[in-house]
Amino acid sequence: EEEEEEEDNNQSRVHRYASVSSHLRISPSEYTTIKLKHAKAKLWQDIQRHMNVFLSTVDFSALPFSSYLQVLKKVSVLIQIGEKYTEQSSMSLRGAMQEQALSYVRKFHHNMAADLVHGYNAEDWQPTQVNKDFNIFLEEEYLFLRRKNQTKVGEDGTVSAGIGDMGESRTLQDFVSNKDLFQDSSSRKGNKPIGTREVSVSSSSIEKTATTSTTNSAKRAPPPPHCSVTTLQLAKNIGYYLEMMFVLKPVSWSVFECLVELVYLYVFIVFNFFGTDNPQYGEAILPNATQKLLERSRLTLAKLNEEHTAEQSKEANDKEDEPGGLEAALAEAEASPSSSSSLKPLETPKLSDDVPLGSQSNMYALECRVCGVEGLMFLSLVLKSVRKHILSRLPDQEDAVLKFFQQNVDRFSDIRLFVYKTAVDRILDSTLILKLMSSAKFDGKEITTEHSRYVDDMIKHFSEIHGRLQTFGQNRLPDKARELVWAELLLQTCRLFVEGFSLPKKCTNEGRALMQLDLRQFLNKIEKFTHVKPNVDIVQSFITAFYLEEGELTVWIHKNYMNYSQKQLVQLVNVMFSKRSMKNKFKTLIDDKFTAPAQQPQSSPSPNNGNSSEV
Repeated sequence: EEEEEEEDNNQSRVHRYASVSSHLRISPSEYTTIKLKHAKAKLWQDIQRHMNVFLSTVDFSALPFSSYLQVLKKVSVLIQIGEKYTEQSSMSLRGAMQEQALSYVRKFHHNMAADLVHGYNAEDWQPTQVNKDFNIFLEEEYLFLRRKNQTKVGEDGTVSAGIGDMGESRTLQDFVSNKDLFQDSSSRKGNKPIGTREVSVSSSSIEKTATTSTTNSAKRAPPPPHCSVTTLQLAKNIGYYLEMMFVLKPVSWSVFECLVELVYLYVFIVFNFFGTDNPQYGEAILPNATQKLLERSRLTLAKLNEEHTAEQSKEANDKEDEPGGLEAALAEAEASPSSSSSLKPLETPKLSDDVPLGSQSNMYALECRVCGVEGLMFLSLVLKSVRKHILSRLPDQEDAVLKFFQQNVDRFSDIRLFVYKTAVDRILDSTLILKLMSSAKFDGKEITTEHSRYVDDMIKHFSEIHGRLQTFGQNRLPDKARELVWAELLLQTCRLFVEGFSLPKKCTNEGRALMQLDLRQFLNKIEKFTHVKPNVDIVQSFITAFYLEEGELTVWIHKNYMNYSQKQLVQLVNVMFSKRSMKNKFKTLIDDKFTAPAQQPQSSPSPNNGNSSEV
């Protein structure tokens, strides 16, 4: 009887389809296809509705970053399969996923910033020890880059193609041939990446692939970092942000903005920890572009504090609206303070008391300053290494990305030189050197082959500095930092030579020859401490200015006045001329030069050749 009843129903359904198809003037098979298409669409709409509810109601902020990425990847795969199945878009589900991702990114970013500030407040600024062949792009945080456009050898002798870009096209056939597409990666054989396909290859192909991958990584890898543990972790965290940009393209720009804020945060910390303790130097001597970078870093910290406060208030209001109201929220906070808010407190950046910047015994914490600014340069290398990946995710914002690198990352070297300048100013005893030079006489009547005594005393002082720098060793003071420190030492010494040579009230031609001899003697003896060659042009030019005639001196002042102080040039004129009228003429010229609006040099010479430069 049941079979007969089922047959009757089928016959009735066939007659109904035939009637409708006859009315629509289509065949029964075409009508069935239309009904199936509508059924597919309805099924996909129901799935999207349930997923929207899931994404909008569940708080993912407590999930670890890797676990949250698994959620996003699985939802993305579901969207791709659904759109292929129904040939319809999934705007509502994509919108819900984008909103959920933005919420997670904001909380993840604030907690990341809070962790970094907390780490830097407790940081002792000692370089972390890494292997000589260390490659940050082989760390776990950058694993997705090795999966992208590469193949991976599995334990079973196969090669797994990584999922790479989440925009990769998916079909139902992918799911049919890979039933574990939605399973957790840890449950699969060999821990293969999510959504991988097995590809059979020969052993020679596997060996070639592995060799090529290793070679390419070695070519692209930055040199081993000289930075603190927290800075190394910051460089690794860039991989998290980069992966988030790859996982969900609609929020890529928001993720990039968060990454920029992390960079600004480190710039603020390094400069305020190590570049503001010497009152002799202010940031006004920095190029305008670098001053703007520092201003942006300060505004970023203020913005993070404001957003952190606003987010905490929002969480508190949400809990008050829940059943139980404020009493339940307070009880939860009292029972478990750590879980009462998903946001970690954002501390005020403050240098640890274990880092004595004012101690002469440790050369004013030189190794800590080196660790901070060299970490900034390592961060610059990492950012430049991943620049092409950032641009690939933000093709519509290419100009903005390149502008960020030009106006920010490329200015890190200015901050590095500034920090070294402030440290060297305290290491070098300029008061002692000027006192020694003030005792020299340059008004003699005879040419001598014996240099002044103060040169030997200066060499003794530099010998002490050299010995203390040697105690740091290569691990605490890498070669590049050592060269920059010596370059700055010699640059400031040249400035002291100019100051010392401007002190005598009387100077003869024989005395000017003695100045040349003293300078050459100093340069010859300093070679045993460093191979850095100082730029002595400002000293040589100042000495030769004594020999110039009136017209030549006028041209020289117009061309070189920015390299000297007003006091030094006035003293030069007082020594050169005995007539009051000539002195007054050149003093008026000098006054006009220094009272005119200051012009900042367009650029500073690069110190790559060993010579330092004014920041």
